[in-house]
Amino acid sequence: MNMGSYNCRKLSFFLKILSEENRLRLLKELSKKENCVCDLVKSTKLSQSLISHHIADLKDFGLIKGREVGPRTYYSLTRKGQKVVQILGEVEV
Repeated sequence: MNMGSYNCRKLSFFLKILSEENRLRLLKELSKKENCVCDLVKSTKLSQSLISHHIADLKDFGLIKGREVGPRTYYSLTRKGQKVVQILGEVEV
């Protein structure tokens, strides 16, 4: 890895996004299937407002995307999000 090619500020923010347990839980759920916030509330037992906050952060960094269907938005991983989940799955802790 050539650290010189990375923007350290962006990388630091990216790692901060991934350091929050609930965001990781949402990425894990979205790696299984597309979900709306109401489904994520049921599967994670997190509040709607907390999920919405984390979704905004994950969207801002390009890890998830939304698809509107009537009054609901269904979220799924982007290609970047899929790569991140794949890499995280390979990490042994």
